[in-house]
Amino acid sequence: MLIQSLLLATHKPLTVKEIAKLVQLDEKQIEEYLEQLAERFNTTDSGWWVVRSGDKVQLATNPAAAQLLKAFLKLDELGELTRPALETLTIIAYQGPITKIDLDRIRGVNCSLILRNLMMKGLVEEVQVEGEKLYQVTVDFVKFLGISSVEELPDYQELHAHDFIEQMLATEKEREKDN
Repeated sequence: MLIQSLLLATHKPLTVKEIAKLVQLDEKQIEEYLEQLAERFNTTDSGWWVVRSGDKVQLATNPAAAQLLKAFLKLDELGELTRPALETLTIIAYQGPITKIDLDRIRGVNCSLILRNLMMKGLVEEVQVEGEKLYQVTVDFVKFLGISSVEELPDYQELHAHDFIEQMLATEKEREKDN
């Protein structure tokens, strides 16, 4: 169940090693479980599909549904952003690059699905900085707004380094260390 949850929650493939570390099992056990999962899901009547590429694995939709999903996602891609998505996008634009943990702290909720949707729409991207995953707005987002950089957003300097947000994040990090 935990492995399925990990595969469902992430927007990118995970390595067997990463999964093993997260669920605290050895890699051989993970491999065996993934084989069982593929046998169970990779059938014509399943909506899920276990996709493998080398050591990486991802849970995806059944390839037989590709045409339907393509049409649906095209409609969704053109749709308006929800209020939570706009809030998340605004935080990333003004505070980015930002970790998912800090984004969750600021919003007070888990932003995984919203992040995934914003990335699918090409508005947010994941970058690696010193081995840490950070999220920032894309060049397409900046172009869409008709500006040349996020620094041109209204009140950017004031909001990018806002004392209250910095203090709140520091307090939350200290609280988590104490627990």
